[in-house]
Amino acid sequence: MSSVGGVKTIGLTAALVSVILLFVGGPSANASRSYQEAWNFGHILAFGLWTFLALRLVPALQRGSCRRRWLLLLAAGVALGCGSEGLQAFTGRSADLHDVFKDLLGVTAALAFFEPTLSRHPRRWLLRGVAVAALLWTALPAVRFAIDEAAAYRQFPLLADFEQPLERRRWIGHSRRSLSTEQAWTGEHSLRVTFLPGHYSGLTLEYFPHDWRGQRLLEFHLYNPAPTPRTLYVQIYDGRHLRDGAAYGDRFNQTLKLAPGWNPVQIPLDRVRTAPHGRELEMNDVRGFRLFSAGLQQPQLFYLDSVRLVP
Repeated sequence: MSSVGGVKTIGLTAALVSVILLFVGGPSANASRSYQEAWNFGHILAFGLWTFLALRLVPALQRGSCRRRWLLLLAAGVALGCGSEGLQAFTGRSADLHDVFKDLLGVTAALAFFEPTLSRHPRRWLLRGVAVAALLWTALPAVRFAIDEAAAYRQFPLLADFEQPLERRRWIGHSRRSLSTEQAWTGEHSLRVTFLPGHYSGLTLEYFPHDWRGQRLLEFHLYNPAPTPRTLYVQIYDGRHLRDGAAYGDRFNQTLKLAPGWNPVQIPLDRVRTAPHGRELEMNDVRGFRLFSAGLQQPQLFYLDSVRLVP
């Protein structure tokens, strides 16, 4: 087999594999954020590869003007991107317009570097620079998440003290969240949390090291700025709880009565472990720590600080 034929075979094989990976495999719901973002970057690689092969192997694209090639391949990118997102509904996935943007970015980047007549265009470096900048911007979330995940494992058993800006992104929920210097139990910052009106409002620590074996307590500090006591609820659950339908009796639940000002809270992890009915919570696979209110009619403000496990 000639070297040209070998390269062609490798390219077509990679293209076929990338088609399969659009619909099969990929990160699970419990995968790290950096892995999920890196996997989604595969849209760019796949559509870039297909565009490169089309430019080299499709005779019709080797004739005509540069503008014609751009229009045809971008139109094909839109059609294939939207079509693949629609087909993913049949494989248990959901359509995402952000993925279509990544598909078109892959097409555009490949055209910027491999469109044959562009190599003589006086502004080719400007176009390539814009393409590289867009690729770096798209890769930034995966890099940011990887940095925070490395920091989370380095800090463990500290789960969050909000002295680093990326820690705020470990939390999700029906609330507004920002780092604040207005109140702090330790250091200079806490998390300012506004629970929004709704049936359930709050925040969940979702991105953190999941193996809590060998730890004795979960400790955190809540500041209630209201002049009267308030009630919050706590949930702690594992991966099995999520897989089995998230029943109330299959997790740890506790009610907190918060006085005005700072409220230190300590939860013995032995109580967490034995909380589910009929089994033990899997402490090597803790998946969420949630603070929430129920039936809020008005926003409620709290501050959270120094969330840690105590050996």
